[in-house]
Amino acid sequence: MTELTWYAKWIWSGPAAEQNSYRIFRKSFDWPTDRSCIPVAYISADYQYKLYLNGRLLTNGPAPSTRVRQTYDVVPITLSTDQANVITVVVSYPHAPLFSGFRNRGGFLFQMDDIVSDASWLVAVEQPWDKSSQRTSVQQGFAEYYDARKEPQGAFGGDIIGDEWRHADIVCDANDGAWPLLEERDIPQPTFRRIDREMRMLEWGNCTPGNGDTVSQRMQDEALRPLTRGVVKRSADPSEPVEIVPDGDDLYVTYDFGQEVSGFVKVCVEGDNSGAVLDLGYGEVLRIGETASGFYLTGRASELNYADQVTLRDGVTVFRGFAHRAFRYMRIAFRGLVSPLKIHFVTLVESTYPVNRLGSFACSDARLEQIWEIGRRTLQLCMDDRYMDCPWRERAQWIGDARVEAIAAAMCFGDTLLHARFLRKTAEAQYADGRTDPVGPGEWDEHQKDHPIHGFTCLWIASIWDYYQLTADGDLPEQLLPAVLRSLDWLQTYATGPGGLLADVGPWNFTDWAPGLSGQPTGIAAPLNLFYIDALRAASRMAAFAGDTDVAASLDMRRDLAANSFVDLFWNDTRGVFVDAIVNGVQSETASQHVSSLVLLFGLGTPSQRARIASWLLTDSSLTQVGSPYFSFYLLGALYSIGKHDAALDFIGDKWGMMLDAGATSWWETFVNDTTSHCHAWSIGPTIDLLTEYLGVSAGEPGFALVKVAPHPSGLAWAKGVVPIPSGDVVCSWRDTPERFTLDISTPVGIHLQATLPAGPNDTIIVDSEPLTEDAITNRTSSSVELCVMPGSGYRFEVLKGG
Repeated sequence: MTELTWYAKWIWSGPAAEQNSYRIFRKSFDWPTDRSCIPVAYISADYQYKLYLNGRLLTNGPAPSTRVRQTYDVVPITLSTDQANVITVVVSYPHAPLFSGFRNRGGFLFQMDDIVSDASWLVAVEQPWDKSSQRTSVQQGFAEYYDARKEPQGAFGGDIIGDEWRHADIVCDANDGAWPLLEERDIPQPTFRRIDREMRMLEWGNCTPGNGDTVSQRMQDEALRPLTRGVVKRSADPSEPVEIVPDGDDLYVTYDFGQEVSGFVKVCVEGDNSGAVLDLGYGEVLRIGETASGFYLTGRASELNYADQVTLRDGVTVFRGFAHRAFRYMRIAFRGLVSPLKIHFVTLVESTYPVNRLGSFACSDARLEQIWEIGRRTLQLCMDDRYMDCPWRERAQWIGDARVEAIAAAMCFGDTLLHARFLRKTAEAQYADGRTDPVGPGEWDEHQKDHPIHGFTCLWIASIWDYYQLTADGDLPEQLLPAVLRSLDWLQTYATGPGGLLADVGPWNFTDWAPGLSGQPTGIAAPLNLFYIDALRAASRMAAFAGDTDVAASLDMRRDLAANSFVDLFWNDTRGVFVDAIVNGVQSETASQHVSSLVLLFGLGTPSQRARIASWLLTDSSLTQVGSPYFSFYLLGALYSIGKHDAALDFIGDKWGMMLDAGATSWWETFVNDTTSHCHAWSIGPTIDLLTEYLGVSAGEPGFALVKVAPHPSGLAWAKGVVPIPSGDVVCSWRDTPERFTLDISTPVGIHLQATLPAGPNDTIIVDSEPLTEDAITNRTSSSVELCVMPGSGYRFEVLKGG
């Protein structure tokens, strides 16, 4: 990559660190016809920008930066050569503690050939956004209260009025001031898709706002009534505008977008109603008598202010929402109208990470196909310039969530770039003592001072090794090894328990949304130490790969000591379980599916102990039950590790099928309806598992240099799918009948294949029409046959049942 020479200046106008501030920058220029090439713009902003050309949204960014490096984007731009071009850049600088960024100061940087940000750029004197609006949530920025009367003429093209604009101020050179180190974006720009045909007008009527200090609060308590005053005129032609005719009362319209969506709201209305307002509320769940605004928790609104407001001007008002909004339902309340208003359009420009739908899955069970597809849709909605727990309430990259999402992104989309960025930026934001925040990178400490989740640091380390297994890219683990060792040194300061087990870690020892599994600040917590033991294993492998055998051996010793102590300390022989915690040297009375699952998954305990906990993992009601789809990822992994694929598939069908039957279009944060996020990508485990365990395709060696195929029919008649790997696609299909099992698989050239077929001792194995000889079999069990490694290509395997 050629190093960029910067001629542009960072520019701004007014206070450098003003809370909830926006700036509209404008540059008009001609582009000569002899410049036939498509120019490239290099652009950055602190904190976020949206780039428009002649009124059309091109892109937004930059990808989240850290205190160490400021990200800039590279954007090809097709310019007009027969008329003036107007570039408009809207910059938002919240100056508030965010979960996905850091406070610095407002600034904007742009360079495209000789068009560079400098004092020649214009900036609007007055901004349409009201700085006094409230935070949408503690994790994000602010609700948008937009006064269209203050929007400067020519903001998005056309002529300007001079006194509405002034020249920008130069802040500093490009690599200077608050941004001494600029770094090119390492992931693609977002993709846009306009959504309007999928939506429908669900209901309309009169309304009266409730009490509250925010638009959201007033909409949450709004009194909704059948339409008795005023008219809502709808045409049979959906391209015709809807007309709202007031009659002394507020009116509302509710739209159903048909599924969870995420992007930028855009509304265009027309009428002489200067000073009237539109309140725009958004929600994932719509209940009878409640407006789609904010977050409902057991019937009560939380402190989430998830609603915007637009103050109209006479004539045409276009509201281009700056911040992402995610919802299924959108309600618009029309307040203070004095004359008819035409709604030309209400739409959403969906914006997500640009995915390629390379992976696929289908099978004989239509419900499982839906479960797989909804998982993929949930994942896409939770991918932007970072993995997100959810696209609406937080938009935050929690490490526990991101680990699951990263694996799924590789299997569904063949994407590992976002995975690499997640791992790198976590290391970049690491504290000097080795601690990592559980979310971000961002200003977590402003929300919870010195409040890490130690288990999430362990999961970050494990995710680095996941990345290597998925990609065979050893450079990144080697680069991050020093940061990993610093994190382990930090964790070592808590290793005061027997054998170096972690103890007394502090306030939030999160494992799952289940009783007793999101606390345990004192004593020795079993789930945390199991994740710690696994992190030591992953770190040891990284060190060995990097050639540091002494460090690898030291980490192995720490792991073995901790693992042996764990087994001795936590096993309760009377009950036949590993308990959840040791406090003051005494075993807890509680035991959980969580601890048993991790013990099985990580291979701890004696064969006798493992057999006992496996026998009642799903049936012992005295165990604390898994409380979320998130931890079910580990529970299901444990079931696969002991060969209980039938039980695992029943669990998926029961838990995810319940959400499906409730009308879910994306997977929820918990298994309880209406209480939490309804689009949460930590819940997408089955979308991974249906490919790896039931279709049966997984990595036998890093980067899928060896592809393992081990189908588990579990009552399915057939399955087929595609798994993208770094060298191409693995295409697999199988069919199971009472007489035979048939498997067809093809792999890219240069890839090796190892097949494990569901076959009994009396079954005959045929490969490409030729009976298999015994020397081609490496292992037999009562229900499977593992074949020798074969060169990759296309194969047909047949199992003739009963021989």
